[in-house]
Amino acid sequence: MRPFQNLLLAGVIFMAAPSALLARPEPAGSALPVMPPHEFKGFLETLKKTPEEKAGQLLNGAIKKNRFTSKQIADLADTTSSQTDQADIVCHFAKHDRVADPENWSLVINSRTSPRAQERIIECAPKGAQVSLTEKLVMPPHEFKAFLEQFRKTPEGEVDKLLKGEMKKHRFTSKQIADLADTTSSQSDQAGIVCYIAKQNRVADPENWSLIVKSRTSQRAQERITACAPKGAQVSAAGASALPVMAPQAFKGFLAKVQKTRDSELEAVLNSAIQKNRFSCQQIAALADTRGFYGDQADVACYFAQKQSVADPENWPMLVRSRKEPRGQELVARCAPKGVQMPPHPPVPPRPQVSAMSSTEFEALSAAVQKENFDKKKVSRLREAGEKHHFTADQVKTLIQLLSFDGDRAETACFLAGRVVDREHWSSVAEVLNFKDNRQKVLDCGGSK
Repeated sequence: MRPFQNLLLAGVIFMAAPSALLARPEPAGSALPVMPPHEFKGFLETLKKTPEEKAGQLLNGAIKKNRFTSKQIADLADTTSSQTDQADIVCHFAKHDRVADPENWSLVINSRTSPRAQERIIECAPKGAQVSLTEKLVMPPHEFKAFLEQFRKTPEGEVDKLLKGEMKKHRFTSKQIADLADTTSSQSDQAGIVCYIAKQNRVADPENWSLIVKSRTSQRAQERITACAPKGAQVSAAGASALPVMAPQAFKGFLAKVQKTRDSELEAVLNSAIQKNRFSCQQIAALADTRGFYGDQADVACYFAQKQSVADPENWPMLVRSRKEPRGQELVARCAPKGVQMPPHPPVPPRPQVSAMSSTEFEALSAAVQKENFDKKKVSRLREAGEKHHFTADQVKTLIQLLSFDGDRAETACFLAGRVVDREHWSSVAEVLNFKDNRQKVLDCGGSK
């Protein structure tokens, strides 16, 4: 959501291994042979069956003796569904100089569906890799907003040319593709736009292709878009309204499953369920409540709205009111399903007077975070502290710089934004981020302009 991709923080699948297991292997990577295809096939199957706590040891044993091609590294990353974990696995090979063909690094980047994962893999690219951030990433939201307006104003005869030029630089999410299609009222033209992007292999998240199918009102358009679905898409021609609401008894079991699901795996669990079911607002509220932080709760609720899997959108205001935090209510109201008329949202009450973490507490937290070897653990410590303490903008700025990746810094800053006592200084937090998209994201989630 943000997708969970942007709010749900997770670590590498093999990070559970002791730090000693991840020490830099010797000898130098360039002196090692590439793992032969027949041997790799067996190794890949072994890794898929290996428990998390032993995966690190298995991988490090292999890279002591072999290098790997970009395609092999991409396949190993695909053994986990978490895009964050995939990026960490990929970067582990790059960090330890075990990439046999760095010139093909773009293959690894383009095989990821999450912009954040792409960004991290670009950051850790091995020496010799030739990649460009703007050429590989999904079009950022603020750029897409401007492009969408330009697309609306473009004469029909020039649409293909405009799209073709942009697809040389970017891929598009299914939601963005649906928005582009909606610039014309003709269902036939909508299907033409959608299928053109699919044909050019510029769909960033084919697993969400059903979102586009469900958003069409013409059965013929749905059938056409289903027929041109990109590789990896799982869709049927049935519209969203054809799906049944999950039965109460089935939902009881599903809710229990979600309660036990880790953040890194939640999106996959929800996505699997909405392929077969719609959900009532009451059910969505219960699922949202399985998360502790109001931002994560809002992401769960908004995920169902984004996927058009809400059975009773007229009850969305009830879902908004069920959120305990005013900020959470605001977030859920903002992502209301199409056609829902939300009543004016009451102003957020003034915050109670609170004090930021003392200098002694802050120094202790900083030291504890620095002792952790991996970003997964560092992020976890910061999230735990964010549940209990308040911070100054300068403290948040210092803490996020303890993390390695720009995407993690932005996510953690947004998580802590609601606990900052001097929001008037929030813009200074964005200054330490490297990428424009992440800086804008931090400004947005902190309410800065």
